[in-house]
Amino acid sequence: MMAQEAKGNFDLGACYAWNPKVASRTLDDTAFVLLQSSMVSLNDVGTYLWEYFKTGSTVEEAVAAVVSEFETTSDVAQADIVEFVSSLLNKNLLVIDDSRSQGGVS
Repeated sequence: MMAQEAKGNFDLGACYAWNPKVASRTLDDTAFVLLQSSMVSLNDVGTYLWEYFKTGSTVEEAVAAVVSEFETTSDVAQADIVEFVSSLLNKNLLVIDDSRSQGGVS
């Protein structure tokens, strides 16, 4: 799949990173992410991805990492990661890191 191909308005070539305003702690393989008065807890795969996006990553890079770490296919991983990233973007926990994004202009 090409970097600029997108699902809806989702840019697979964009680099996603933690919102600098979040606080995050990981306990027993569970990440707890806090932004203002809202907290989200993540399962083991979500925690893995959360840590992966700490310094910024594209969906394609995350898919490759998940496929090598967990028993899944690229297609399943991509669909799940797009949904995960979309959810975290909607909650303002992830942001687009324009300094590393490969996608086109919106």
